Amino acid sequence: MVVALGLLGLAPSGASAAALTVAPVSQAEGDSGTTSFNFAISGGTGVSATCTASSGSATLGEDFSAPPAPTYLPGLATGTCSVPVYGDTKLEQDETFTVTVTDGLGGTATTTGTILNDDPPNVAVSSPRAGEGDGKASFTVTLSAPSTKPFTVPYATQDGSATAPADYTATSGTLTFAPGERSKVVEVPIVNDKLSEGDETFALAAGATTGTATIVDDEPVVPFVGALDAAVKEGNSGTTPLTFAVVLSNPSVKPVSVDVATQNGTAIAGQDFVALPPTTLTFAPGETVKQVTVAVIGDTIPEPDETFTLVLAKPVNAAFAGQRTAALGGIFNDDGKADTSDPKAGLSAPRYTKGRIAVRVTCPATETRCVGRLTLFTRADRGSAVAALRREQRIGAADFTLAGGRSATVLVRPAKRVLPLLVRARRVKVAAFAVTRDAAGNTGATHVNGVLKTR
Repeated sequence: MVVALGLLGLAPSGASAAALTVAPVSQAEGDSGTTSFNFAISGGTGVSATCTASSGSATLGEDFSAPPAPTYLPGLATGTCSVPVYGDTKLEQDETFTVTVTDGLGGTATTTGTILNDDPPNVAVSSPRAGEGDGKASFTVTLSAPSTKPFTVPYATQDGSATAPADYTATSGTLTFAPGERSKVVEVPIVNDKLSEGDETFALAAGATTGTATIVDDEPVVPFVGALDAAVKEGNSGTTPLTFAVVLSNPSVKPVSVDVATQNGTAIAGQDFVALPPTTLTFAPGETVKQVTVAVIGDTIPEPDETFTLVLAKPVNAAFAGQRTAALGGIFNDDGKADTSDPKAGLSAPRYTKGRIAVRVTCPATETRCVGRLTLFTRADRGSAVAALRREQRIGAADFTLAGGRSATVLVRPAKRVLPLLVRARRVKVAAFAVTRDAAGNTGATHVNGVLKTR
């Protein structure tokens, strides 16, 4: 579009006319409506002039419109060409258009109008997932478009179901994006605990935008509960305490309870031990071990070694591992040899072989048959480099049946949670405990200690 500027004033007599010029303009576009870009015109030799605006990276009709009739001061050869520029809130690069002025006698001048973007980029924050064992959650903060100048974004973590400092380390600061830069990463340390607590979340707020991180719990949804086998010499009088350890596989953030009670075996309540009626054990949050003590009644009667069972039932906020819901209590006779029918199986020192633990079991030649169960557990080793092995751990168990005078290698498959601990430790103090019943129904218990080498 062409706009007449009006009559230019003639230069004073005896003076030379100045060359036609038009000054450039550079300013912000605004967020709405129109902003006038006023181009100053001076000089010229004609009696009239025109002003046009044409597209560059800015588009006529979209970013600006054609200039209306300009203002002009006759006789001074000065004037103004005003170009309306449309305001918006779009993030875009600075844009330009061209202004051309002619004076009617061949004089022409051009200049550039620069529309400065004044709209900040939008900020987006990712929502990462990280396992507790990963040690950190990495948020990516991204700009919708690169900025033409340094751009800062404040950020800070916010608690959700995960809270600082129990689950992660509170983090805050300011990100500075260099011109042209679009993304930065904020790393937030997370805590690797041993609690069964489920997945948890917390947020990172960057500017007005928030991303949510999920901490994936790597413990079971609820812990496993079980009891470790135990044995004691009966004594000659009074009672001797036999203490079972009831354990959780890992701490819980909720109270855990389980019922325990004794059950007769070859040992009889009231005769060999004091019965324990159904009793509820409660683990406070974070607690992993409870002790249950049963009084063993002492006597001076020669008899076979005897056993009874501690039975677990009704777990709350916990589960049983497989079908293991009981522990065996062994009462060792200390009143001399009972009789030759006592089926005490011979046990070799445990050894490690291809992910299994082998124990050589021998049925006495005085028996016609031995039927029994071999149970392995680690002995508490306070000097162990593996923290979990500083307390007693049940490894696993296997059943066996042997003819009298025969031997066989019994292989025990370690529990999934225990096998990695054994391999890492390389040398582990272990104990093998065998409860054997002969053809006549007599029961005996034997045990052997050893050092297991897993590498």
